[in-house]
Amino acid sequence: MTVMATREQIEKYTSEGWWDNITLIERFRTNVERCPDRLAVVDPLNKEDLVG
Repeated sequence: MTVMATREQIEKYTSEGWWDNITLIERFRTNVERCPDRLAVVDPLNKEDLVG
């Protein structure tokens, strides 16, 4: 795992409630379970311009 924040930043953002130990995939799965019929991810209209 690559950490691109200082220990001080991690402690600050965690104590302020901005960061936690939940991964993006865990959040995604939780939201899918909570709202299975809602649209979750879409490609941007200009995807071809962005990624070729």
